[in-house]
Amino acid sequence: APEPEPPTLDEARTEALARLAAAFLAAEAAGRLMSSAGFVIDATERSNRDIEGLITSMEATGAPEAAFCAADNSFHTVTLEQLRAMRLEVIAYGQALYARKWEVRTAIERAGSVAEVQAVDISFEGVGA
Repeated sequence: APEPEPPTLDEARTEALARLAAAFLAAEAAGRLMSSAGFVIDATERSNRDIEGLITSMEATGAPEAAFCAADNSFHTVTLEQLRAMRLEVIAYGQALYARKWEVRTAIERAGSVAEVQAVDISFEGVGA
């Protein structure tokens, strides 16, 4: 069988951008971080909504503490201030993911050869750590 044609620069970029999009979605869906409250929390869109809901509920009821489920499914008692800090940490994590996505996308777009495109590290490892 003949050797497959090597990709063109445009094809290599398109393929790398598709891998970047998939890696970003996976990183977004699997987001976790060590919170200032002292335990690992999910850092996803859903966890952001859950934290927001707890904050709203505590503000409305004046409750001094709430139960919070950590990423490992263990429960912790948290204060309103801890929840507000966690919300900011989750937001910062999401912003760090986007910053990394844009950095990788720029590297792919600026690459001048197929080899350079293929050498771009498409990874979200260590983001937000």
